[in-house]
Amino acid sequence: MNAAIIFAKGSEKGKRNINLYLVDGKPLIYYSIKAALDTVSIQSVFVSTDDEEISHIAGGFSCRIIRRKISTDHDGMGPAIVEAVNQINERNEFENIVLLSGNTAMVNSHLIEKALDVLKKKNDVSSVISVWKAKHDHPNFALIKKNNTVSPLLDKPIPDDVYFYDGSVCAIRSKIINHRCFNFRNWWAYLPDCVFLVRPWPTGRDVHDSYGLALARWWIENALIDVSEEL
Repeated sequence: MNAAIIFAKGSEKGKRNINLYLVDGKPLIYYSIKAALDTVSIQSVFVSTDDEEISHIAGGFSCRIIRRKISTDHDGMGPAIVEAVNQINERNEFENIVLLSGNTAMVNSHLIEKALDVLKKKNDVSSVISVWKAKHDHPNFALIKKNNTVSPLLDKPIPDDVYFYDGSVCAIRSKIINHRCFNFRNWWAYLPDCVFLVRPWPTGRDVHDSYGLALARWWIENALIDVSEEL
């Protein structure tokens, strides 16, 4: 069996909850929930949160709630992922888990299904993430500034292609949940036996501001087909 877990923490003090921003009249978290519910290969959808309003909305979509106890402010999402996966596997042993974010609209069932299909067909693969291939955001073009002096970030340009995890889809086998990767703040950079699903540049942007909201609205209206290349 396969499950999806959507991670959506409560708002910071004095700020709006980004997971509940309205995009086309629906809370942002709705788009990840809908993508998971529309995925034929997923049997159960969970939402990990510490927020009552998010719990109420997710419950209205028949999602099961994981009461998050671990803060992500200091150590990032890794420990919260481990907590959630272990909690849902106490009652049902899920073979694969899809990890989703509550604050992006750039996700759909096609992409989730493709990630799970890779795990199904390739026994030597333990994880699948959606990424974009760097173009103008390649580290070769990055700058640093010290005392009004500008210089390249890198001493020497690197010839390799560079990819960014776009935050939309990460599918893992449950058996790797105790892997050391989840000890790191950027846990996705240490995933074992990983396959990339390369999407158009740049996709999967989390919503944190009005610019992110505008991109989310554009994506919903225009990105009718999600194209990704397996790497």
